[in-house]
Amino acid sequence: MSSSSQIFSAEALFLSVHEMAERFALDANARELPLIHADPYLNNLLLKYCEAAITDRRGNVSQLRTRVENAISSLLPHGRVVVDDVARSLGMSKRTLARRLSDEGLNFTEVLQQLRRYLAVRYLDDPKLHISKIAWLLGFNEVSAFTHAFKRWTGKTPSQMRIGRAGATQDRWPFAPSAMASSSGEC
Repeated sequence: MSSSSQIFSAEALFLSVHEMAERFALDANARELPLIHADPYLNNLLLKYCEAAITDRRGNVSQLRTRVENAISSLLPHGRVVVDDVARSLGMSKRTLARRLSDEGLNFTEVLQQLRRYLAVRYLDDPKLHISKIAWLLGFNEVSAFTHAFKRWTGKTPSQMRIGRAGATQDRWPFAPSAMASSSGEC
């Protein structure tokens, strides 16, 4: 039995590429297969960041915002965070998501940019993470795009922020999404 027939259902093997993109499904046993390029260090690092982020969160963050941020987080490294995909993963239409976010004084782009800014600052605290890897984790195709966005968010380049925060003992997370939710600054 070929490896593709172990993973994909027989039906999917006879579909066109376009049809496959619309109907892509994995066999239930696929989750048991080992990840060939798994990076246990990166996995542990990201789990640590996620757990720390959850404990650092302020109590006033809405459940919807948290759900949207979680959906965005899983899409960021793929470089394509689209409101339609996030809404679909939350079981609602794009318009429903926009309306519910609006009811809380938020919009999708604002949540996405604040989450990227927050994660960027957190990732920069780890000197083992190269700036190019941070850019990839945040969904940027090029380091220069990440650098420009970061400078727009913070007024500093990622390298300047990393150097400046290396010895900082003050509040470690000034860019937490929940803290920014109450500010009216631009992303």
